[in-house]
Amino acid sequence: MKKGFKFRTIMFFSLVLFSVSTAALTAFICYRDYSEALLDNYREARADVLYQVSEKTNQIYKSASLVSNSYYYADELDTIIEANEEYAEANRQSFNSSMKSLDMDYRNMLANYYFDYYVVLHCMNDYNYISKNRYLDTYNFSFLYDMGYYDKIADAEGRVCICGPYKDILDEKTEASVLIFGRLVYGSYRKERGYFLVCVPENVISDEYSQVSENSYIYLVNSENRIVSTNRKELLGSNYGHVFGDNRAETISDDGTEYLVSSYYNPVLGLTIVEHYPYQRILSAVSYVNFHVMVLCVLVIGAGIVLALLYAKIFSRQIQRLGDKVMLLDGDNLDIDFQCSGWQEIHQISNALEEMQARIRRLVDEIKEKERKKRKAEMDFLQMQINPHFIYNTVFCAKCLVDIGKSEDASHMLVDFIEYLRWMFKTVGEKITVGEMLRHLEQYISIMKYRYTDSFDVVYQIEEEARKAEMIHMLIQPIVENAILHGIEPCGHSCQLLIAVRHEGEYLLLSVKDDGVGMDDGQLKVFREHLADMGRHQGMNNVLNRLGAAYGEKYKIEIHSGPGEGTEVILMIPFSIPGAPDRHVDMLPG
Repeated sequence: MKKGFKFRTIMFFSLVLFSVSTAALTAFICYRDYSEALLDNYREARADVLYQVSEKTNQIYKSASLVSNSYYYADELDTIIEANEEYAEANRQSFNSSMKSLDMDYRNMLANYYFDYYVVLHCMNDYNYISKNRYLDTYNFSFLYDMGYYDKIADAEGRVCICGPYKDILDEKTEASVLIFGRLVYGSYRKERGYFLVCVPENVISDEYSQVSENSYIYLVNSENRIVSTNRKELLGSNYGHVFGDNRAETISDDGTEYLVSSYYNPVLGLTIVEHYPYQRILSAVSYVNFHVMVLCVLVIGAGIVLALLYAKIFSRQIQRLGDKVMLLDGDNLDIDFQCSGWQEIHQISNALEEMQARIRRLVDEIKEKERKKRKAEMDFLQMQINPHFIYNTVFCAKCLVDIGKSEDASHMLVDFIEYLRWMFKTVGEKITVGEMLRHLEQYISIMKYRYTDSFDVVYQIEEEARKAEMIHMLIQPIVENAILHGIEPCGHSCQLLIAVRHEGEYLLLSVKDDGVGMDDGQLKVFREHLADMGRHQGMNNVLNRLGAAYGEKYKIEIHSGPGEGTEVILMIPFSIPGAPDRHVDMLPG
């Protein structure tokens, strides 16, 4: 008993001595160092606030860009900017009605992104428009040149950029401080046709950060050190001159008041978000906090040591270990060992996690197998759509050669045809290399030359690295057939067919180009519409279907043509070499 009592006594006095000395040391450290530590912590905390302000500003920029893009890609706007001065003057009322209709449609469509704005359009053909219709006759549409903002918008080359602030004078009695989200408007051949502006009142932005700046001042400073938004309206548009493009924090004096300066740079908009917070308000909390720290030191040191060591080490360590293992669980790692030694509750949790992991593994395997079978079935179906069309044409051509006494040519043609069929049916549903595709494409072209004697020559431009790349079966043949039937055959003279394959970035580029009759803009538009609607042109539609089945949205297709210049079809599919890891890049179909 004496030994137990002695231990308790020593422990008691040790804890008392430790508590007193720790409290005294903590008080000393607080008075000496806490103010600076508080400032550092405050800067970190305010950095998060400024980041939120930056994100809200980005959201306004994205919303303004969405409005701008909606107008920019509207067919009605194309009609307006491409009109000459006489046509624009004669149809001014009609153009105004079109713009008003667009404005109503987009405001309804973008209701979930609602923010206050108005749009301004100035065209080189002297047509002008402002969505605040009552100011149409009084508005100064040339202010962009007067304020020097035009060069900044021109440097953006069609992208939306931010300018301002600008005190927009709508008429003699009405003016508003706005930020301008502007862009140049281009017509055909990328010729400048005017500019389009989305004007957002400055208070739309300042309202976004008003709730986090009740005791401070916030400034949004652009690359020219001009304040474009602030909750101190008298400084709007003035030169800030203290903070530029970095995240440093310091103190400054303003009208005899000391402020802590925090800043955050927004690289998207090129704005520096700056906050001035009264330094004294921060330091006034030091004494209050010091007192409570001393009280907490006594309480926490007395009770916290015992409780923390007793419970945290026994229980939370096991929970933490399971949590760390759960964080390792993902689609590529479903073999985590969740078994842990500990209390019964820990075993129950680990067993439940093991069962959950097993179920996830089974579901992932089932989904992968279903997807593989679905893709194979789609590819096989599309492949069988190509074969009858090609077989019929070739057999019919061989019959014609025999009928006109060219049996030897028919024999050579059928030899190539049989070899081509053997390869084609052998590889149904499989992927092949570019080298294999080219070997058998030459057989196909040889067959076509029997049908169209001396109608065309073929030139190959094949990058050596691309020969090893992988692609789906029967992808180029329908495009080559289209070029021969619709581009070369109607031409009436010998043409050239250029087949190019090369590696570009993350893609394998395959090009089929002829110098045949080509298509004008109207024909090309109709052709593209047929492809989009899956109408005529079965061969090309089959190619698109098979591209979608094999690559999803990770492919691009471009079609270029001109009357008498021929047609070029460009396919871009993810570049991969058999046995190498995929390097697919997410991209919408072209």
